[in-house]
Amino acid sequence: MPAGVASTVAIASRAIAPRAIAPRAIPARPGRPRLLTLDQVLDGALAIGLDRFNMGVLAEHLGVGVATLYQYVSGRDALVRLAVSRQVARLPLPRDTGQPWADYVREYALALQEALVSEPRAIAQFAEGGFGFETEVEMVDGFLAVMVARGFALAEAVRIVRHTGFIAFGAAVAVARERANAAKGQKTSAAVARAIARSQASLPLMRATAELYAAETSQLAAELLQPFIEQIARQRGESIT
Repeated sequence: MPAGVASTVAIASRAIAPRAIAPRAIPARPGRPRLLTLDQVLDGALAIGLDRFNMGVLAEHLGVGVATLYQYVSGRDALVRLAVSRQVARLPLPRDTGQPWADYVREYALALQEALVSEPRAIAQFAEGGFGFETEVEMVDGFLAVMVARGFALAEAVRIVRHTGFIAFGAAVAVARERANAAKGQKTSAAVARAIARSQASLPLMRATAELYAAETSQLAAELLQPFIEQIARQRGESIT
């Protein structure tokens, strides 16, 4: 993922699964016991939907007063940041089942792409400063363990995870845009065709390749990674299907 994304936590030959990262809560104050835990507050926000909730709606959902929520977070923006970080820490990343390294890299990239697309706020939050390096380093450590177990030097494994993360992040942006258009009833191919038709430029090359340019993107991360994977395979004297 750009500038230090995730990119993917377990030890080689064991299942790779993200470990939940406990967000930093506001220190507890003396007095009556709290009614909730921070995890319950974050889960409530995620259940409602980060684009739909406000502090009042969340308080009603959890059965507490709005003032109670401020015992856990300083406000809505802080709660959203923590909730997104929690969601990213739970990414359903691929498990190490002994699959070829190239398959694992593709699976990791597509899982990361899909996780980011499923919560567009995660894309924006990463661009604005990330989810917190606690989440990122655990994800990356798991990926590195898988690559090292398959004979890669650690430096090469780092190069692979960086490329994979950057590509998955960029692919997620493209896929998120396509799905947002689809939700509005607009197909990318139709939108591209309209843009070409409205343009005052001749655009002969775009007219000839409009359909290819607007091709479906669900597998985009794996598609973009393929030349990189093939290059590594050649260097290792391997053939890739």
